[in-house]
Amino acid sequence: MDTRPALGKLRRPKLPRVEQATLKNGIPVYLLRKHDLPLLQLRVQLRAGLAEDPPRRPGTAYLTAALLDEGAGRRGTLALAAALDELGARLQTGCSYGNSRVTLRLLSRHLRRGVSLLADVVRRPRFAPKDVRRVRGQLAAWSRQRRADGLALADIALSASVHQGYVYGRPRLPTPAELRPLRRADLQRFHRRYYRAERATILVTGDVRMRRLLPLLERAFGRWTPRGPRVEARRPAVLRPAPVKTKRRPLVLVPVPGATQSVLRVGELAPGRRSSDVPALRLLALVLGGSFTSRLNQNLREKHGFTYGARAGFVLRQRRGLLRISTSVAATQTRRSLEQILAEVERLRREPVSAAELAKAQRLLVEERGARSQTVGGLMSIADNLARFSLSPASESRLIDAVLRLDAKTLRATALRYLHPKRLTLVVAGAIKRLRKELERRFGPAYVSGPDGL
Repeated sequence: MDTRPALGKLRRPKLPRVEQATLKNGIPVYLLRKHDLPLLQLRVQLRAGLAEDPPRRPGTAYLTAALLDEGAGRRGTLALAAALDELGARLQTGCSYGNSRVTLRLLSRHLRRGVSLLADVVRRPRFAPKDVRRVRGQLAAWSRQRRADGLALADIALSASVHQGYVYGRPRLPTPAELRPLRRADLQRFHRRYYRAERATILVTGDVRMRRLLPLLERAFGRWTPRGPRVEARRPAVLRPAPVKTKRRPLVLVPVPGATQSVLRVGELAPGRRSSDVPALRLLALVLGGSFTSRLNQNLREKHGFTYGARAGFVLRQRRGLLRISTSVAATQTRRSLEQILAEVERLRREPVSAAELAKAQRLLVEERGARSQTVGGLMSIADNLARFSLSPASESRLIDAVLRLDAKTLRATALRYLHPKRLTLVVAGAIKRLRKELERRFGPAYVSGPDGL
């Protein structure tokens, strides 16, 4: 008879050393080296996210970031693309709630030319009117497409319901109505105001040493000096009105005409990334829905056959986070699936996790952290977290230490503190006309959400 091989002893991963420097104009530099392959990633991260959007021009930060790689310095859109192709490099831009970023992936032998291109993109974007019109139209089309997708609609509705009135409750991708009035002058004004040296951090991972890297960064970014008065970052907390008080669990229904499945999202507020409870929250998420053999998968998939898979995790941002449970089920099993999800959350509060579950979750988390340090992209995610959340260079090692010290009693205490079945927001995206009466009878009055979660 076949027997399952025993797992080997859990080995503590060897984590990379974080090297830090500062350019003469004050820009912090983080370097995480990896020399086994001639690969590099460079990222300029700026405090220029959705929280900095002008009140009457939402979407400005997102559109600004989207146009950074559409021509910069002496190069138009096609010339910039050709210069990147010549290096075999890949350039990506992005915008989140707290920051915007430009990431360049290339071979280490092209570092000098790559840094020069990166500086052009960050400091000297063209924002040509024809490119603004084209990209604005592309984003509007993408936005309309996403707002017809049940998966996206459910995510939007959950964030909007849990983060009511808070910047994290806004969809990151602007609506067509938000994009329509934006013009080149809006993007230029935003770029001048927020794309500044004192708001920038440079992250580098891969095959380079600091003694070679720093002179190149000084040449490209060291003379980047502020113009105009310093702008203080707006804290997301000031965008939040008085909390909405409710005695019932919020039930949010999102219509998706013709849907044969229900997309389910269940969640509630969680602490921010710098909370001391993050290690315990990470383990709780793994036990609940962080692996293919998690409790949610064993219940919803293996026992009941409601779904192919379910996941749970904590989205941890600067000032607050979100517990998010995700799955899709046959429409006829919507109510029963929600009941089982709530039962599994309550079970984490009611009884300690088993020794086997705890050991498995610890192994999964520790090995995942070790795996991240094996690629240049994984190292960039580590560097990004350090810079974005102002964490200590030793934070990865401390997280592993904390995870390995946790016991079942501490996990249950954390579950009692942060998991509240009666406060969970329940989101159902699907054929709600057929489901509404049954769901309201079981979970209370429902709110019907629009495509933007409002």
